[in-house]
Amino acid sequence: MNQTRHPLEYNEAEREYAARAAATSTQGIAGYRRAVLACTGSLPSWLARKRPGRKPGAAKAAAVPDKA
Repeated sequence: MNQTRHPLEYNEAEREYAARAAATSTQGIAGYRRAVLACTGSLPSWLARKRPGRKPGAAKAAAVPDKA
């Protein structure tokens, strides 16, 4: 199986930037992750989430209670 590597997989400067962003703010790393995903279509292994996040729309569904 020939699997291509992400363009940023071995880029140490970007990896260090992501580590600094993660240490500073969870919103900073989330924004960086979204930007990389939007520009390249995938994430390098070191930028992938360690555990799954919330499902899209979960916050909106939780904020609006159902009427009985």
